[in-house]
Amino acid sequence: MNTEKKKLELYEHNLEAYNELINFINNNKNNKICIIRPTGTGKAFIELKFIEENIDKKFLHITSYTENLNQFKRYVDEYLDNPNIVYSTYAGLKNICNDYEDYFDYIITDEFHHIGAPKWTASLNKLSNQNPNATIIGLSATEKRYSDITINGTPRDVSEEYFNNNIIANLSLSDAIMNGILPVPNYIYGIINIVEILNNCKNDKNLYKNAKKNIEKKINNIKSVINENIKRKNGKYIIFCRNIEHKESVKYEALSEWFIDFNVSVYDIDSTKSVKKNRENIDNFINNNDDTLKLLFSVNMLNEGVHIKGVDGVILSRYTESNNVYFQQIGRALSSDYIEYNNQNPVIIDLVNNIKNIANIVDFWIPLYNNLKEINRISEKECESLFMLKFNSLNSNLLIELFNFINKIKIKPIEEWFKELDKFYEKNGRYPKTNEGSIGHWLNDIKVKARQGKASDYILSELEKRGINLDFKIKSTKERFKELDKFYEENGRYPKKRDGSIGEWFIDIKVKARQGKASDYILSELEKRNINLNTIYAKAKSMEEWFKELDKFYEENGRYPNTKDKSMGNWFKDIKVKARQGKASDYILSELEKRGINFSSKCKSIEEWFKELDKFYEEDGRYPKERDGSIGEWFKNIKVKARQGKASDYILSELEKRNINLNIIRTSIRGRSIEEWFKELDKFYEENDRYPNTNDGSIGSWLKKIKVKARQGKASDYILSELEKRNISIISLIIDDKLIELDKFYKENGRYPEWNEGKIGQWLLSTKTRIKHGKASDYILSELEKRGINTNNKYKSAEEQFIEFDKFYKENYRYPRAKDGEIGRWFLNTINRVKQGKASDYVLSELEKRNISLNSKIRSAEERFIELDKFYEKNGRYPKTNEGGIGGWLRDIRADVRQGKASDYILSELEKRGIKSNKKRK
Repeated sequence: MNTEKKKLELYEHNLEAYNELINFINNNKNNKICIIRPTGTGKAFIELKFIEENIDKKFLHITSYTENLNQFKRYVDEYLDNPNIVYSTYAGLKNICNDYEDYFDYIITDEFHHIGAPKWTASLNKLSNQNPNATIIGLSATEKRYSDITINGTPRDVSEEYFNNNIIANLSLSDAIMNGILPVPNYIYGIINIVEILNNCKNDKNLYKNAKKNIEKKINNIKSVINENIKRKNGKYIIFCRNIEHKESVKYEALSEWFIDFNVSVYDIDSTKSVKKNRENIDNFINNNDDTLKLLFSVNMLNEGVHIKGVDGVILSRYTESNNVYFQQIGRALSSDYIEYNNQNPVIIDLVNNIKNIANIVDFWIPLYNNLKEINRISEKECESLFMLKFNSLNSNLLIELFNFINKIKIKPIEEWFKELDKFYEKNGRYPKTNEGSIGHWLNDIKVKARQGKASDYILSELEKRGINLDFKIKSTKERFKELDKFYEENGRYPKKRDGSIGEWFIDIKVKARQGKASDYILSELEKRNINLNTIYAKAKSMEEWFKELDKFYEENGRYPNTKDKSMGNWFKDIKVKARQGKASDYILSELEKRGINFSSKCKSIEEWFKELDKFYEEDGRYPKERDGSIGEWFKNIKVKARQGKASDYILSELEKRNINLNIIRTSIRGRSIEEWFKELDKFYEENDRYPNTNDGSIGSWLKKIKVKARQGKASDYILSELEKRNISIISLIIDDKLIELDKFYKENGRYPEWNEGKIGQWLLSTKTRIKHGKASDYILSELEKRGINTNNKYKSAEEQFIEFDKFYKENYRYPRAKDGEIGRWFLNTINRVKQGKASDYVLSELEKRNISLNSKIRSAEERFIELDKFYEKNGRYPKTNEGGIGGWLRDIRADVRQGKASDYILSELEKRGIKSNKKRK
């Protein structure tokens, strides 16, 4: 830990937010407040300053991911002197509830939009009830949950739902860029798959022809885009990928093609690596200041809250439709300190066209650049160079935009679109869907514009003439209930989610009513229809009926229900919670009191749980199982936490006192302990001389799961040591699956796959390429060697390839084809490179020496013998050396026979024709 702390100073924009925070706390009784600041503006330092000024107070810092938590801990270590902070992720809040009661002065919720998740909201509410005097402060780049859409079609707003709209400082991303707080990025967007563009217009031959011609002529490839826009050859760039397999594919393409003109240093982070290894790679990436271009490949590790200094840009190769993921990714290139250390714009290269995938993102960027022009932050010329269309994606309007961009194809008038629409209707008796070609895309876009109020009167009237329902008015709650009644009359039941929009609305309205978020009008309408909010379709029971059912349950079971007892248990839990919160009626309170049900108790302390555990052991002579009620559930959870390293020292010592073994993990497969599984693993190895794979039944599946846990850092020390004893690699899991697939292919086909035979063929090719680059592990090399697959890790030179080429020709009297293995693929690639003008002078001269014509067809030995017979029929003799290509070929064949280099097939064919070649040259 650092002994000398850095001085904590806030940027001016954060100092304003901090002063607003202090003012609100001092002058308001409300204990929930939030601050909204875009990624890169340094909102964490507002929290650090607040802790520094209140160093004697007790804080709880909650955030979304472990990496975010570790980053904040590093900041605390750098700037603060022994603050009283408890750290947790949202997923770990349950532990905090068990261990801390009436303890915290302040609860800081970083990335607070996560609070909207039901399980985390419940945990936070429980914690705030246990700490009623704590002030809850939220920090986030967004208050919206874009994955959680309301019935009005808008994202849920956590600042409104949880913080009661107490937003003391709200700075949007566009305002931060406009005001010079964040840098203006150089945004290049597009899509790399030209085939997809052409497929979208292939039904129109002229359009297809013109599109293909202009696309091939006008649109640059990725390599040229990167060369044009990466100005700092020793800069730092993050490349976002979809998953591990995609990362490897992108990395291979990037290093072999995109960045071939750069000297690069490569780092990567993903969930298969330990937290320590990922942190080490990030630190190496940050601290590397040599002359190489630094590339960090990331899979789901830097999407939220993690700030990396000195990043010059990001490359988006991960497709996403999530606003949050999109802004968090580009946010890695946008930070306040970038302006201090750089005198050029950060670069965002959007390879997968996320700018078009996500609703309203284009509407964000284009007005922003226009506004920057208006206030003279950038010039017209700068705007054009900063926001560039290098490629494009397709729906009908985007196709128009593409063709308009390359100035070759005229935009179709609106009248012609409507004529095409009528033609479709006449042919099909209905209007097109979105996936039915350009007319479907156009109709969808025009309806969206009409709903948004952006369509002209002409378009609206034409749609009205055709009876096309735009449904652009949001139905009122009253109209929804009428629709609900109509559905009930027609179907004799209320709708389910699968019954379309009315079903989705009905589910949402019931959820809101259960959560206490529905209006009095909605509640009264549901009550009129006897709709029970705790069950789905049954009529609502009265409170008297619930209590009768409760008594019946008690008589039958000798206990009151828990949440596992379905609807009865859920109702009983809800009623006790309401009673504790003071929300239950006098009738409910009196009924609970009659039955001696205690509802006023707070969460049990950990000491009380252990006392109850000891009591259970004394009475039953064993420790409880999950089925033994709340003590069993608690005991299971506490053991799981201990195994995961999430339990406190106190809990671990208490478990140790009672000799409770944490390594005995009960599984759903035969209930075996971990020791028994390892015994079975050893038995399998003795019988088969190998460890099992997933095809070997339950032991194979278990080994796979245990290796996954070990890779994710979730396995106990005992498991890790047992795997190490047996020399079992936890990294080889994906490779093992591929090897199983490879063996399966060999068993079915008697050979290993070529590169064009599915994913396994592509994997084998890329693995061989990695071997040639010296990037493959010893494990891969040994596994391929076992199977007799050539793993020569040295590239053959052109001279060596031509020697092998000549050898093949002498043995087969023809040139190799692609199916003839490596030499065939090399020859095919060489021919293609010559045709493209990419071959060296040496290659051209060697091909010329061998009289290889790039325009003529290469003939097989069988074809040559047919040509030889044709010559004989015509001339009554075999050809001389100077009589064309067939004469030269026959001379070469005879020479090979004399030297003993001809194949059995050649010898037999010559013998059939009575051609002798046993003469020696004089």
